[in-house]
Amino acid sequence: MSSSNLKGILYVLLASGSYGMVPYFALIAFDGGSNATTVILFRFLIAAIFLGAYLNIKKVDKKITTTKIFDIALYGALFYVAAALSLVMAYYYIPTGAATVLHFVYPASVVIIMVALFKEKVIAEKIFCLLLSIIGVVLLANGEGGILNPYGIFLGLISGVLYAVYIVAAGQGKLTCSDAIVSSYYLTVSASAILLIYGFLTNGIALNLTPMAWGAMAFIAIFSTAISLILFLRGVGQIGASNAAILSTMEPIVSVVIGVLLLGESLNISMISGTFLVLMSVGLLTYSEKRKSKIK
Repeated sequence: MSSSNLKGILYVLLASGSYGMVPYFALIAFDGGSNATTVILFRFLIAAIFLGAYLNIKKVDKKITTTKIFDIALYGALFYVAAALSLVMAYYYIPTGAATVLHFVYPASVVIIMVALFKEKVIAEKIFCLLLSIIGVVLLANGEGGILNPYGIFLGLISGVLYAVYIVAAGQGKLTCSDAIVSSYYLTVSASAILLIYGFLTNGIALNLTPMAWGAMAFIAIFSTAISLILFLRGVGQIGASNAAILSTMEPIVSVVIGVLLLGESLNISMISGTFLVLMSVGLLTYSEKRKSKIK
């Protein structure tokens, strides 16, 4: 396996793990007086400030073309914001673990979009890895138990479809420029602008929050957004959208582990089996990429 592919896999796995921590810290923010719109707004706003400060300190040139700004605002910010907002809103109606699992309709959606619109050739190994990851996610969902609210299910599923469009755009180079940090900066700035408009129109921005809520949103912004965006965009650029989507199924595993360790949620055979299948899909995909690199 080339060092580039190995780094790409590692970047996506690290980003997925960080994304998996969002539900836990979002619940802390909710308990401190926040809401879905506020969490997502400050997630991107704080991340934009953090990235902008970093780029200024490093004296990185932030100039990009108008076309690239438009692509980042449309394919990145708009679809990413809609996906993130839908997912966090789903936490109101169904358990966070179930919402995260439903969100993972997106790996299959990415592969379908890539095959249907971009004529990507899907080898048998990738299809097998995708099926393993889907079965694993379904088992994780069954492990949640209980009857789920239909609207919460809809929000979880639509967040996955919207996120799939974002990943495909990233894989096609719509969101990347010479520096992934610059791309992430413009993505978070565009997302913040969209959410500010949405928040004012809906009167959905809450500011009277506890210190714990602000701290939780800062963690989401810096670690689960700014840093994760950089890692994910770099990873997608190196291993492609379909592979990144399959590797991203590590996210619900992190959510389950956090739920068990920090929220006192139970762990059953279905959840253990689902975790094993997802890990197997990641391992097989990594092996497939390694063998393909050797053949080349």
